[in-house]
Amino acid sequence: MNGGGQVVRGRDVSSAARTGVGRYQVVFNADVRGCGYYATIGDPSAAGPPQNSQASVASLGSNVNGVAIRTENNNGVEVDRGFHLIVFC
Repeated sequence: MNGGGQVVRGRDVSSAARTGVGRYQVVFNADVRGCGYYATIGDPSAAGPPQNSQASVASLGSNVNGVAIRTENNNGVEVDRGFHLIVFC
């Protein structure tokens, strides 16, 4: 995803959105609640990734098909960042 919440590439994604500064949700075509999630900060283009940033993930409480992602700088301030998300089922 890019920092604006648009899917740049991926499979089985129903929807994706930026829900606030540094907050995103990705909804898949199936229940992912029993899966593992992993996100890293990364630019979907050939540009280098932003420095001093991190991503965290959790189940999306409102939808069993969803993953919530938060991106922030190293000071813990939420910032918009592109990221790569992998869901292992």
